[in-house]
Amino acid sequence: MSISSFAQVIISGKVTNQTDGSPIPYANIGIIRSSVGTISNEDGTFSIRIPEKLIGDTLLFSALGYGKRIVPLQFLNPDLLHSILLHEKTMVLNDVVVSAKREKNKIYQMGNRDVSGGVLETDTLYAGYSTALLIENTEEIKKQGLQFPVYLEKTRLRILRNNLPSFKFRVRLNEVDSTNGHPGADMLQQSFLVESTQRKGWLEFDLSHLKIIVTKPFFVTFEQILDKHDRTLIADGYREFMRAHPERLIIDTIEFEGKKEPHLMIKRGGIDLPGTFIAVTSKDWAAKEFTCFTRQTSFAEWVKVHGIVTATVSVSNQPVTRSERPKPCGDKDVICKATKLCQDFLDETGVNGMQVCVSKNGEIKWSGQFGYSDIQQHTSVTTQTKFRINSISKSLTSLALIKRFFFGGLDLD
Repeated sequence: MSISSFAQVIISGKVTNQTDGSPIPYANIGIIRSSVGTISNEDGTFSIRIPEKLIGDTLLFSALGYGKRIVPLQFLNPDLLHSILLHEKTMVLNDVVVSAKREKNKIYQMGNRDVSGGVLETDTLYAGYSTALLIENTEEIKKQGLQFPVYLEKTRLRILRNNLPSFKFRVRLNEVDSTNGHPGADMLQQSFLVESTQRKGWLEFDLSHLKIIVTKPFFVTFEQILDKHDRTLIADGYREFMRAHPERLIIDTIEFEGKKEPHLMIKRGGIDLPGTFIAVTSKDWAAKEFTCFTRQTSFAEWVKVHGIVTATVSVSNQPVTRSERPKPCGDKDVICKATKLCQDFLDETGVNGMQVCVSKNGEIKWSGQFGYSDIQQHTSVTTQTKFRINSISKSLTSLALIKRFFFGGLDLD
């Protein structure tokens, strides 16, 4: 939780389009390389607390598709509502490459699908929390034939649990900063935002219509959009939880890349706190295979983290046309519907892989294999993949007990 100091000022106002005066929603506002930052509301209004020690600094206003504006804080009177005007930027389209070579379209999925926990952003004073996953052509993907340049089709973010009436995320694409390897300049000059009421599962961003060409490794960044109403819900829920369970809040220390860092953690429970939990994996193999950064506010420093966000990106060697997209299942196409149900189940639960077999009177009517038996090695499930029986033994034992009961000789009570 952010804790405000007593010595501070509050700067308020509205961010608008200089051309037509229309409000600019969800603009990034803050002080560069600091924990002070926020996002404008849907109507362009904003309010940001400035600690006394930063009064001599400057406030940066930025929005995708608009030019930036830097204003010295000494010129912003806390007693006034300020109008911040931003210029629209000219959009530069991607180059068009005409090739005589004809090749079959291939789609590749890159990123992390593993889940071992979740992260909840509980900052109720500021806003602009973002998490960025590096997308690069690993050796395993190269073996499948992927080579840059590629077209970006869609990206997905795994939601572990959402406890708000609705939530919003904005996807950004960032270059890799050559000086430090952090997320750098924005590649996408449009505010691409998705609002959802879903409880859990994959949040999908379809970017295929933008025809984005990627020529080198990049970061896919997910920015959580919290307005004043959302932050109030989170603050009230957090205070109520800590009032009822003060013993559950602990400070733990983890070591990452040779540095020990204190982390505020909830010992048990907490999954019902207001907010949106983003799925992550904290397994050592994932930290070695993937690179992930987070920043707490709009212009805070990017920090490399051990917990890898559960997110994927789909790319193809050529733009996918509408005719190539999967067609909806017909009313009588039972196998198509069953296949979609299984794929949706994998997407919604985070299960790595599974086998399905449907039989009637001893005859197999349909079988299918989905996902991976080894997600680290990208080994697909086949008809020969062996799974641990685990709790399926309970079903078999229960069936044996029921049969014994009906044939006599066993009292279930």
